[in-house]
Amino acid sequence: MNPHYLFGACLTAALFAFTGCGSGQRPVVPASSLSSTLQNGAYSGDLLYVSHHTSRSNDLSVYTYPGRVFVMGIPGVQYATEMCTDSHGNIFVRDTAGLQEFAHGGTAPINTLSVDGPCAYDPTTNDLAVLGNDRVYLYANESGTPQVYGPYSNRTFLRGTFDNSGNLYIIYEPEGSSWHLLKFSSGTFTPIELNQSLPNTNEYTIQFDGRNLVLNCFNI
Repeated sequence: MNPHYLFGACLTAALFAFTGCGSGQRPVVPASSLSSTLQNGAYSGDLLYVSHHTSRSNDLSVYTYPGRVFVMGIPGVQYATEMCTDSHGNIFVRDTAGLQEFAHGGTAPINTLSVDGPCAYDPTTNDLAVLGNDRVYLYANESGTPQVYGPYSNRTFLRGTFDNSGNLYIIYEPEGSSWHLLKFSSGTFTPIELNQSLPNTNEYTIQFDGRNLVLNCFNI
């Protein structure tokens, strides 16, 4: 069954990724000790990653969530433009060095994938999809050599998200005056007919919240 579609208002530019490790009670860590515990890999609470934080020298900043206490900037990340997370709390960051994987709270990449592009994590399989131009590169268990699907209609894929059934939904560049949405499942691309048009302005984010597929446009 397809999810419902929710259309949000335009937002100002903010690229972020929320990561958590497991479930249950979170440990309480004083803000003064957060930096050291993160760098030692000891902090298991939820974190918020924000790119292009203009008041910091680093392009990727880490905050506690939901307290929004600044923890640190991750060095070596330049012009982070896309991020996604997996169920372990690891974060995948697209920047000038490619698509790099960081452990939850880590400051150095633990892996760099061969394909650079927007990413989406499939919680049903632990696979990672990377969108490269008009193709989907699917990494089984987030590593190895990806399976390639496409090309599709010579259109650039912009962003994607998985639902809880393992279907990948993709926003891709407009053809004429309208934006388009695809469903990718079992190697097949299926266009999605929406009950309202998407304005051809700025760009879009797309997320699945557990029941709804949420689309927001944002100004850049």
